[in-house]
Amino acid sequence: MGSGRFNICHPRLCNLTLERSNEGEKGDVVAPQLMNLTIKYWTGIHLISSPNLTSLQYEDYLFPLEVSADLPHLEKVDICIHHCNVGADAHEIVCMLQKLHSVKFLTLNLEIIKILCSYVELISHQPSPFANLKCLEIYPKIHPDSEQTQPKVTTEVKNYFVDGSPGATFTMFSHEVCTPCSIFLGFYPTFLFKYSHCSLH
Repeated sequence: MGSGRFNICHPRLCNLTLERSNEGEKGDVVAPQLMNLTIKYWTGIHLISSPNLTSLQYEDYLFPLEVSADLPHLEKVDICIHHCNVGADAHEIVCMLQKLHSVKFLTLNLEIIKILCSYVELISHQPSPFANLKCLEIYPKIHPDSEQTQPKVTTEVKNYFVDGSPGATFTMFSHEVCTPCSIFLGFYPTFLFKYSHCSLH
């Protein structure tokens, strides 16, 4: 992979993992049969077309995932953004969440909730986009610091997630509970690219 932008375009791609430790090339994903997508510390991925995606795991230090695809079959999403840029990322986070409207099981980290609570005007006049949500879980950082306090989740933020799904559960976990965000140990490879094809029927 050279400098610039790359494309991942494959009609039979079923599972895809992108992972790296330093900022790399930006890329577009166009995979009509993709069902499971994992992106860890690979900033600049743009999910353009994956209509069959059911599972998404995304983890990054700073930036939300850029999504323009319609994801009607999405069931499970796990998103962890370690250090949100308070003002700059609020709008991008809201845009990302709106694209996940079909999700049933959603896991977010506390930084995302804090951003929404700080910029509640971005969502206070919007209906909840989550019509199928069954479970929302919020986790703190795996290593608590002096800046991270358990925020009071505003009514507007709660309504944004659960008003469209009255039966959904909303759970916030404490620091004593292990989070789904992985620990950065400093020895990731330069990049990791895994994929598998869907079987032909």
